[in-house]
Order: sequence, then C-alpha cells, then structure tokens
Amino acid sequence: MASVLWTYAIVALDEAKARLGLGVATTYDTEVERMINEVSQAMETYCGRYFKERSGLSEFYSPNGGSILSLDHFPVTATTTFKIYVDADRDFGEDTLLDADDYYLDLKTGVVKLIEGEFPAVPGSVKALYSAGFGSTAIPYDLRKACKRWVASVFAESKDHRQGLKSLSSGQGETTTYELDEPPEGVVEILNRYRKMNV
Repeated sequence: MASVLWTYAIVALDEAKARLGLGVATTYDTEVERMINEVSQAMETYCGRYFKERSGLSEFYSPNGGSILSLDHFPVTATTTFKIYVDADRDFGEDTLLDADDYYLDLKTGVVKLIEGEFPAVPGSVKALYSAGFGSTAIPYDLRKACKRWVASVFAESKDHRQGLKSLSSGQGETTTYELDEPPEGVVEILNRYRKMNV
C-alpha cells in the first residue's frame, strides 16, 4: 500500500531523495516517505515540541506558582488569536481570560510572563489557546539537515539489513515499519538545540 507523506513532515520527499541520490526514480518513494514520517515524529518526540506549525492548540497547564509559564510548543504564531485563561476553579469563563496587557509573551520561546502577580499553584488552572511551530518554508536549515541525515542513515542501514525491520500484515499486503534507534552522529547535537527546556 502506498505511503502518504505526513502533513507535518519536516522535509519533502524530493529533498530526501536528493540527499539519498535517488534522482527522479520512484522505486523507493513509498519507503522513503514512510521513513520521513517516522523520523519527523521521532524528532518531535525527542525534542518534546512540534516543529511544523499547528493551529488551534488547546492545552492545560499546572503551574507551580510564580509569574512565568512555558508553553509546550513554540515559536508562537497568529498572536491575534492567542488566549490564556487563569482559573483555579477550572471553569475558564470569559471573565478568566487575561488581557494582553496583563502578560508578556515571548513568541520565539513560548514563555508567558505575568506583569503582576503569580499563576495559581493549582493543577490544570491555566488554559492556553494558540498556534505554534515553523511555517513550511521557515523550518530551520539545520533541522531539515538533521531529518535528511537521519533518514539517510535508516535508508542505508535498511538496505544493508542492519536496521531492525518489521513486516506487518494488514490484510492488504505487508507494511514495513522501521525501528528507529538513537539518532545518528551529528543529529543529536542539532536536536539538542531545539529540545524543550521547561522554565
């Protein structure tokens, strides 16, 4: 069954094929797309954040008090639709919506700092509605490089039968999945630059 490139894949199929030296041949397209999908998801899991932009995020936070809150995903986009509610009772009515003058939002890091006061130290007492991530044409070069390097490693090892492979029967044929090991040399260093650090 043909694979479909994940909506939030970090690189396009053509980019990965160019890195692999496959040219315009379509022989390995399905396999490479699946590798891109799995590597892209592995990169996000490792870093604890989304890379390609997602809109309409709705998340709840449990502050430990203090005036600073770190959003799960960044950079924050569409600032006109950014909303943050603070309610120890967790009803989140419109009267609990903070005014934009009540806080400072660092778009690049996703850090919210209250101008006055502190967040309540109550589980699930903060609700954030926002969009975050890099646009398709704005994903940093080194992230794209890391994705292509990891895909190339998986591809090479699968051809040499060193990478763990599983063939699963779906009733419509076999689907091969790739058991990703640790990111290859050079990729971890790049990913660590983007790994989420809680504030």
